Amino acid sequence: MNARERLQTMVRTDRGSMTVWPESEVASALDAYRDEVLAEVTTWLVKKARGFRAMGGEMRAALASKVDRGAVRPDNLRMLPADFFEPGHTYTVNEPFTAPEIRPHFQCVAVAIHPTTGNRRAFGFEQRTANAPWASASLRDEEWADGWVDVTEETSGPAAPDNDAVARRAHLARAIRQGGRWKSGTVVRWYEEQGYEGLGPNAARNDLAALRRAGVIVPHDEKGVRWYSLARQGGAR
Repeated sequence: MNARERLQTMVRTDRGSMTVWPESEVASALDAYRDEVLAEVTTWLVKKARGFRAMGGEMRAALASKVDRGAVRPDNLRMLPADFFEPGHTYTVNEPFTAPEIRPHFQCVAVAIHPTTGNRRAFGFEQRTANAPWASASLRDEEWADGWVDVTEETSGPAAPDNDAVARRAHLARAIRQGGRWKSGTVVRWYEEQGYEGLGPNAARNDLAALRRAGVIVPHDEKGVRWYSLARQGGAR
């Protein structure tokens, strides 16, 4: 009997069930169920770490280890103020006297430590003004000190790219940097290999178009077929 099944036997479900369980046993059962759920989370994180090591699997493995050691506790979940960009979040510079449409925005995809300097670097996409195209960018602690503020909830509408799409396109850009000819069919096969579910040719064309606008890739037309390759000077900042 697992923890969930034990709890189900302790919960009264009909008039004939009159068993009164001691408080200590109820507490023990709840703790056991929580440990069971955390074990499932740990397994999931380890699985993702193995499948997506190129996207930061080492970090996922470290998180899984912390969960396994009991680092996630009710008394250890207080959120501290962020001291740097966080993946999956959108930021703008805190300039109250500047119109919002001309403030820069930054969508953070990943954060890494420079192997030589040890400094943090946030990677993602930046939009200089509301009508400007999104381009790949990397920001450091020095830029964070300029006063970037989290506006993820405010920019979750259609004007801002979906966080999942931004992360996927950054992952795709890393794959394209390995070389080769990339068409929509190539990208669809890459989706399947990388575990992106429910994505077809339309998503592939949109992702390629976004990377082209960002200057990451360039198009080629050959015998009526369009394919893309890495832009030698594109996208990097």
